[in-house]
Amino acid sequence: MRTAQNPYNISYEPDQSITPNGRGPPLMVDNAPFPTLVVEVGYSQSLQSLHTKALRYLNPLSNIQMVICVKIWSRNPVNQNFRAFMMFYRRGFAGTNPEQIISFGTSPLHHETRNTLNGWNLAVNQDLVSP
Repeated sequence: MRTAQNPYNISYEPDQSITPNGRGPPLMVDNAPFPTLVVEVGYSQSLQSLHTKALRYLNPLSNIQMVICVKIWSRNPVNQNFRAFMMFYRRGFAGTNPEQIISFGTSPLHHETRNTLNGWNLAVNQDLVSP
């Protein structure tokens, strides 16, 4: 798996990535092409940390086209319900927010998570999908 470097001189190694054969420049520091799709899964990472990392993957120095971030919270010890959340980012989407947000799991999003998202000033054309 290759790392993706951003303009802040920080490099990340994604949890998963896809790079098509024959993908051309721009190239990363190790002369490998940037992946087309990057996937980050966060269990101990905060939602804000995943959001920031997604934006850094899509920086102007890379040609990464899509980033999928999945946040998974611990199971509720009482009822064994869990919460999970997916954010989809795409190069060229206006603004610095996810293009699509999907909540999934056996428990709805916590109100603090919704407040965090509301603090990002999500655009009206973005989807928040809950089960």
